[in-house]
Amino acid sequence: MKHVTIKTSFGAFLILLSLLLSGCSNTLPTELNPNSTNQNIYNESFDEGDTESASEQGVEDQNGSEPYLDSPDEENVESGRFTLSEVPEYSGEPYYIVNEGEPFFSEADLTTDAFIQLGELDELGRCTPAFACLGVETMPEEGEERGEIGNVKPSGWNQEKYPCVAGLYCVNRTHMIGWLLSGLNDDERNLITGTRYLNLEMLPFEEMVARYIEQTGNHVLYRATPVFKNSELMSRGLLLEAMSVEDNGKEICFNLYFYNCQPGLEFSYADGSSSYTGVFLDTDSVAVDYDHMLDDPKESEAPDSSDTPDSEKQNYVLNTNTHKFHLPDCPSAETISEKNKDERYTTMEDLISDGHAPCKRCIDN
Repeated sequence: MKHVTIKTSFGAFLILLSLLLSGCSNTLPTELNPNSTNQNIYNESFDEGDTESASEQGVEDQNGSEPYLDSPDEENVESGRFTLSEVPEYSGEPYYIVNEGEPFFSEADLTTDAFIQLGELDELGRCTPAFACLGVETMPEEGEERGEIGNVKPSGWNQEKYPCVAGLYCVNRTHMIGWLLSGLNDDERNLITGTRYLNLEMLPFEEMVARYIEQTGNHVLYRATPVFKNSELMSRGLLLEAMSVEDNGKEICFNLYFYNCQPGLEFSYADGSSSYTGVFLDTDSVAVDYDHMLDDPKESEAPDSSDTPDSEKQNYVLNTNTHKFHLPDCPSAETISEKNKDERYTTMEDLISDGHAPCKRCIDN
């Protein structure tokens, strides 16, 4: 099992610390039961010593079982305890703390049996909530390599390149439940069109959960809900809830709405198209290339990696600590410790979609 290191800004660290210190109350809301979020749910249960078992089952649908999932026909439909209307306009913080940081899990949800449930795509081809009890059983095996995801085009996929975006590509194929927690690769039910900003700002929380599981062997309830407005194909944000089970939320407890936006850009959520605005409300994000924030807005259209021939794939060296990737002959690659070094034969776009950033020393974007 790989050791996971949290890398975040000092400001984000303080917010993480405050969420952890607040903890979850002993009495959890009972109105919401994520075991009943969809009529068609893929349920992958993990028995001890068997991480490959999977079964498909029908789950009875109950009204109010989801924290939020907007209707294609109505704006800001109230469902349970959360609506998009309660979220303030984006003002420079990557996420909004929902329900004072306490997730909407019910007492009936508490379990130490590891599983992953992926809701089926809706009638518009959009992702629905993903729910899991995460543990070492669900995480990738030691030495297991990530698979390619470039064949999936989530709803609202409309790729462009901008110099102000770290890695150039404005959107990524964003895992609702991250690979390092689930081992899931190109399952379309777990991939949304997420901005570079959303993808990288979620990462410290995913790493925090992964490190907790690795160090304790405990389990974490985890739910990711894409928030769509009306019939829009690109989600406005992602509601992410997590709670450590064995210690009743003492170490892991958060309920956060991540904005699906990108500093310097504006998106049409109807189809995912984007344009340059030059407005940067967040002045300290790893998802922004501040050295090029005023450069020529639209450099060129980015090719989709699903159409990228094998000849454009090449070997890269990844630093799993800094999430930078290098060419094999890069001097910086030679300084990466063995425990943080990973090698992969793939395309640059796939690496960026996975949340990695190119080394500025050896890769000319």
